[in-house]
Amino acid sequence: MIFARTQRGPKREMSLKQIVDSAIAIADKEGLSAVSMNKVAASLGFTTMALYRYS
Repeated sequence: MIFARTQRGPKREMSLKQIVDSAIAIADKEGLSAVSMNKVAASLGFTTMALYRYS
């Protein structure tokens, strides 16, 4: 019997691409040293801890 692989926990609302694109946009605007988990999360409208689901 073949089972579909399911994911536990809440539905993912972001993609890794969105996170990376946000980090790049911050770096382009403010410099690489300005990139932080907090700033990336805030730019996407999420808490910092929410990003750790995507690591």
